Amino acid sequence: MTKALLVGVRFCGGCNPQFNRGDFWRAVQDCLVGEAVQFVPAEQAELILIISGCVVDCTSRPEGENPRYGYLVVAGDTLNRASISYDLLAVRTAEEIKAASREKAQ
Repeated sequence: MTKALLVGVRFCGGCNPQFNRGDFWRAVQDCLVGEAVQFVPAEQAELILIISGCVVDCTSRPEGENPRYGYLVVAGDTLNRASISYDLLAVRTAEEIKAASREKAQ
């Protein structure tokens, strides 16, 4: 049996009230139902999802932290600095997590 990809999440401080970080995170989780993904504290994660409500991206990344599959950074309407329609942002984020999960399974 394939071990699940360990995914951690870090949130920004929430100064942009137009981006509901909790709703966004729940939408990502909904897209990952049935996938080989386990959500863990960021300190234990192999991939860390950074959820920042704006492009300032103030979410901290502790020095020395080096997750095996890196970071996925949502900052406003971008994913890893690529502009994406907000309507597709959760789906595209979940697709990236699924890709990392498949990579781990190989």
